[in-house]
Amino acid sequence: MRKGIRRLSAKGNPSDGGLWFPVSLQILSWFFLNVLLVGAAAGVFLLAHRGPLLGVLLNGRTTKRLDSLVSEVNDRISALPTSRWGEVTASLARRFGMSFGLVRREGDLQAGWLPVIPEEVAGKVRELSAAAPPPPPPLSRPTQGFDGAEPPRREPFQPDSDAEIAPDSPFLQNIEWRPLPSSLRFIVYEKGLYWIGLKLPRPTVGDLRRGPTTLLLATTSLLKGGLILESASLWIAVGVLLASALFWLPLVRRITVPLRRMRVAAEQMAQGHFDKRLDIVRPDEIGSLATSMNHLAARLNEFVTEKTQFLGDVAHELGSPLARLQYAVAILEAQAPDAMHPVLGDVREEVAQMSALLQEILRYTKAGLQSELHLQPVELFNALEHVLQQENIPPARIYSELREGFVVLADPLYLQRAIANVLRNSLRYADGPAPIRVVARRKKDEILLQISDEGPGVAPEFLHRLCDPFFRTESARTRQTGGVGLGLSIVKRCVEVCGGSVLLRNQVPHGLLVELRFQAA
Repeated sequence: MRKGIRRLSAKGNPSDGGLWFPVSLQILSWFFLNVLLVGAAAGVFLLAHRGPLLGVLLNGRTTKRLDSLVSEVNDRISALPTSRWGEVTASLARRFGMSFGLVRREGDLQAGWLPVIPEEVAGKVRELSAAAPPPPPPLSRPTQGFDGAEPPRREPFQPDSDAEIAPDSPFLQNIEWRPLPSSLRFIVYEKGLYWIGLKLPRPTVGDLRRGPTTLLLATTSLLKGGLILESASLWIAVGVLLASALFWLPLVRRITVPLRRMRVAAEQMAQGHFDKRLDIVRPDEIGSLATSMNHLAARLNEFVTEKTQFLGDVAHELGSPLARLQYAVAILEAQAPDAMHPVLGDVREEVAQMSALLQEILRYTKAGLQSELHLQPVELFNALEHVLQQENIPPARIYSELREGFVVLADPLYLQRAIANVLRNSLRYADGPAPIRVVARRKKDEILLQISDEGPGVAPEFLHRLCDPFFRTESARTRQTGGVGLGLSIVKRCVEVCGGSVLLRNQVPHGLLVELRFQAA
């Protein structure tokens, strides 16, 4: 369980109230940012809508798929009359999820269905039509190879069922197709569509002049049908990214886990827990930092212990002469003339304040002594009743919602001392006759005792220092309010020695709430 004073922040940041990103997230974010930059550069290089680099997509494995497609289309339209060429483009559209069309030399659509062809695409078609066509496939297979052996027989092409091409067609039996040169295809991006043009061989049937010269494709995505880009490649890329992240994860954890532990230890040191030590032993900068933090905690613990011991010794040594001074002032008041009584009254008041200061210092130095600690189950309701009677606090000043059944594990003396100091502080700074509210509630294995007032509250910049010894806000430095700045410091030490913690926060619209957290018995 975390101990000590904890300060609530409006934005949840323990440092400055802003957004907080762990180092692990920063490292992984930087890694993925690097990947995104590489991917963006590749996208600009490959998918530039109007750049010439878009044609790079038509190389590699895509070339083989496009060549096979051109061969298939050429075979099928050669085996059919012109009126049935639309059946070929329709079957291709269903297979690949794209729009297919057979386009003449002038750029007009002869068969199939396509959106309105942009002028730039039509110009590309005319350029492609003017290029030298690839040699047509031979009409018969050679009966003998170059070495005199029988050439291997190729499997006949099996078209879609709706193409209605006879399997013994000579066009399907006698094909030796050559890949298209890269100059006989194009890809452009116009009006939200990718347009892909493929040069067809010179038709062997029908009107040679008016026959189709280009197979034109239109699609919104290059991933459709796996014709241009294969989705498997994208999944492989995602897998590589995930594998890279998993590969980085041990390094990230090796850095961030000890840093997180050191951050928690630093927070505990800032709250006055200098007995905490880090068991991080590593031969690197993180291990060296952990060792330095342990040395720092040890030295601070020595300083605080020596300071507390010094305060206790000074208070004890000043107790006897101060008691004699009080006795002497009382004798002087009894024997002095009436004219001296106002002066002696001021002296008596100053001596009384010095005596109260010494008593507070003694209580503060004794509050953290483990030798006097006796943890046991304590009923909060009974402890509050005892404090109210001991401090002579009028019942009208306390509005208690505390009921029986809230039992905490604490030292009875330290618990009563903590409650008494909080009530005295609340009554001292509360505005007018407004009652002090006392509430208890359970949260998991803890019991929270909340004491709140209707006072002006504390400036946010002073809130985390209220439990520092001898700290007082500027507005509280008046003799009317009294106090020496040790009340809440004693509360903190008494609660922490019982294994609990203290939380301070301002209320809306005004007032201060002190929350004492104890382990439930």
